[in-house]
Amino acid sequence: MSTTPVAATPSASISLEKFLEDTPPYVYQDVHDVWGFQSSHAAYYRKCALTLHCQTCRGPRFFDFQDTVYFSGYDILKLKCRHCLEQSKIFAVIGTELNDGKASMMKLGEYPKFGPPIPDRVLKLVGSDRQKFIQGFRAELQGFGIGAYAYYRQIVEDQKVRLIDSLRKAAEKLGASNEELQAFDGLENVDFGTCAERLTNMLPRSLRIDGHNPLKLLHKALSKNIHEGDDAECHKHAIAIRTILVEMAERIAEAVRERREVSKAVGHLTQI
Repeated sequence: MSTTPVAATPSASISLEKFLEDTPPYVYQDVHDVWGFQSSHAAYYRKCALTLHCQTCRGPRFFDFQDTVYFSGYDILKLKCRHCLEQSKIFAVIGTELNDGKASMMKLGEYPKFGPPIPDRVLKLVGSDRQKFIQGFRAELQGFGIGAYAYYRQIVEDQKVRLIDSLRKAAEKLGASNEELQAFDGLENVDFGTCAERLTNMLPRSLRIDGHNPLKLLHKALSKNIHEGDDAECHKHAIAIRTILVEMAERIAEAVRERREVSKAVGHLTQI
C-alpha cells in the first residue's frame, strides 16, 4: 500500500471485497480489514475472493488473488477466475493507511472495466445508437449524471420508431388481438408522449414492467428538464432510463423465445 497522503472523503467503512467489487474508480473510500499481514516495515493485502463477471464463463464467478505488485505511489492487484482459470482481473489502487487496520483507498482504474456487462439484447434494441449507449453507461458508472442522462435521453428520442416496432413484433408473437396491434399504426408520426399514452392499455401483460407500459415510464423520465436538476438527480434519472431499456429488451427477447418454443412443441405434437 502506498503511503502517499490522500484526502479521503468522509464515508462509512466497507470491506475490501465490497470496495473492489462495487466502488467505481476515482472515489475515495474508507476500507476495513484490508491487511492479511502487517509488520513494522510493510503491509500485505488480505487474499480475499471476489464475485465478479467473467467474460469467459459469461456470468458471475469467484476470482482469487494471484499477485500484488507494489509501485511507488500505487499498487497493482491481480486476480483470476477460479473456474476457467483464464479470465484475469486487474486493479490499480492508491491510498494511505489509517488507524485500526483500515485504509483510505481509491481505484485509479481496473481491467476489464468497472461495472456489469451491457447485455447484447439492449445493444440490439438501440440499434445504430449502440456506441452512444456504451458512452452513456460509462458516464453513469463514473457518476457523471448529466452526461449519462443526456446520452440515454437522446437514444430514446432517436430510436422511438425502433422501440415501438420491437414492441409491436413482440406483441404480435404473443398473440395480441387486431385491436391491440392496430394501436401501433401511425405512431411513427406522433410525439413520444402520444405513443406512450395510446399503448397504455394495449400492450400484453408480459411486455409490461411491474404492470406499467415501458414507453410511459421512459416518457416520464424524458419529461424532466436536464437543466432543472443537479448532477445527482440526473444520475438517478439516467439509471432509471437504462434499467427500463435493459428490462424492455429482456422482455421482448423472452417473448420471442417463448413463442419459438411453443411453436416447436406444437409442431412436434402435431406430427405424432
